[in-house]
Amino acid sequence: MESLALIVSLIVLAIIILGFLSFFTFVRTPESSLGRAVSLVINAAGITSGAWFMLLNIGIGARVIGALVCGASALSAIRLLKSRR
Repeated sequence: MESLALIVSLIVLAIIILGFLSFFTFVRTPESSLGRAVSLVINAAGITSGAWFMLLNIGIGARVIGALVCGASALSAIRLLKSRR
């Protein structure tokens, strides 16, 4: 049972880290095309994992975390795609 709890906590930590990375790319937009591509991959992973976490039936705290990660990733992706140079 301890290993299951460890795996779950690592999954939640990874989703939260994706949210922070998406927020960072929202605040500071990368200039290079490689940086934009990496940011879009991170944002796509954040949107997917945040939406999945938000739709799970495990509690309101997890749904809030999922909604925040999904929202931050979506806003960052929209901003990256709009500010194409």
